[in-house]
Amino acid sequence: MKSVVPVSGRAITKADIVNRLVSQFGYRSYLEYNKFDGASYYGDVVCEQKELAYLPERAYLDGDNLPRLLGMAQAAVDMGVRFDRLLSVPQLFEQFGERRFDVIFFDPVHVRPDVDLALRALPRLLTPGGVLVVHDCVPGHERQTSVQRCPGSWVGETYKAFALLRRHNMRQTVTVSEDFGVGLIWNHKLCLDYPVEYDLDYATFHANQVAYTGLIDYATFLQRTRSGQPQRLFCAEPPAAPLQFQPRQGWSRLEEQAPRPVARCQLFWRQSDAAFSEAESQELPLYHAGRTELLRFVVPPDTEAIHALRFDPLDGTGSVRLQSLCLMDGDGVVHWEAEGRVGLFERMQEMRCLPAAPGAGVYLMSEGEDPRCVLGIDAAVLAQVSVGWALELRLELQPDAAHAVLELLGTVGDT
Repeated sequence: MKSVVPVSGRAITKADIVNRLVSQFGYRSYLEYNKFDGASYYGDVVCEQKELAYLPERAYLDGDNLPRLLGMAQAAVDMGVRFDRLLSVPQLFEQFGERRFDVIFFDPVHVRPDVDLALRALPRLLTPGGVLVVHDCVPGHERQTSVQRCPGSWVGETYKAFALLRRHNMRQTVTVSEDFGVGLIWNHKLCLDYPVEYDLDYATFHANQVAYTGLIDYATFLQRTRSGQPQRLFCAEPPAAPLQFQPRQGWSRLEEQAPRPVARCQLFWRQSDAAFSEAESQELPLYHAGRTELLRFVVPPDTEAIHALRFDPLDGTGSVRLQSLCLMDGDGVVHWEAEGRVGLFERMQEMRCLPAAPGAGVYLMSEGEDPRCVLGIDAAVLAQVSVGWALELRLELQPDAAHAVLELLGTVGDT
C-alpha cells in the first residue's frame, strides 16, 4: 500500500497527513509517541508546540530478536536519544498528564493487547476534538500480520486493535490508504471502555477493509478536510452489518495502561435563551488528587453564537482549587480571565466558592451531586467566541481530608 499520489514528486508520508490536520483544523500542539528505531516525522511536522516520546519495545526477547534490540539501543545512543523520554503508557501520563495535545502520532509495537490498551488510553491526552493518528492499520499482505516479528515489512496485529476500536466508534474513525494505512481517531464522544479480548482473522478483514477501517484515499482525505471542519472528515455512514469478531483466548489478566479518572468536570454552552443541555457540553476527566491539571474546553466547529457558559466543577461532592481560568481565542490571546474573583461565579447551585491565599485562586466546593455555576463573562466577550476558542483551566482536585477542612471553614464563615 505504498503511496501512488505524489507530493512535490515524492511519496506521501504520515507527516503530510499530520500537517494537513494541523493547517486545516487550526491545531497548535503535537505529541509523537514512536519507537526510537521507527521512521520519525517529528522534524517534518509543522506545529507551534511539539513533544517527542519513545515507547519501549520489550516484547520477544529471544535469540533472533535480541541482536536487533541491541542494535536499536546502540543506534539510539548514536542519535542522542533522550532515554528519559523512553516511556511506557503509564509513564507517558506521568510525564504529560497535565497537558493535552491537538494531535498525537502513535506508531505502535504491533503487539496485542498492548496496542489495544494504548488506543484506549492515548485519546485521554487529546484536547476535545483532537485527533490520534495511528500507523499500520491496513496490512499489505497476510504475511506482514504475524504475531511474531517477521523480516521485512511487519505490521503485526495493529489492524485488529484499530478495527476493534472502530467497532465502538464508527463515526469517529477513518483510515487514509497510505503507507500501510494511517488510522485517524477523532476525540469526540469516544467510547474507550470497551473489552479488548476479541480477535479478527485476516481473511475476514481483507474481504471488507472499508468497513473495518473506514478506508479512504488521499485525494478524498484532502477533499474532506478542505472545509476545516473535522466532522466532514469523519462523515461516512457506518456499515449496514455489524463488524464481526471472535472471543480471544489467553488474555486472562489485562493491566490498565493509563490512570482512570477519579472525577470529572463539565462545561455547558447555551446558544439561545433555552436551558442548558447535555448535547451542548463537553466533559473532561481529572486523574489525580493534590496535583495541578490543565484542562482545555475547545469550542466545537458547529457552534453558533454563545449566550452563556455554565461550569460544573465536579460530578459529586468534593472540592477543587481553581488556580486560573481564562477564555482565549484560536491564537492564544486571552479575552477574559477569572483572576481569583469569587464574584465571577454566578447562580451557584449545590456549591460554594471560597477565596484561597492571595494569588492562589479560589476553592470551589461541591455540596451535592450536581454542582454548577454560570461564568460571569461579559456579553460582548461571549459574542466574539467562535471556532478554535477555548476555556482553559488549571485546577487541583482536593483530597478528602482537605475537602473536610474546607467544609468546616465554610461553615464557620457562615456564622
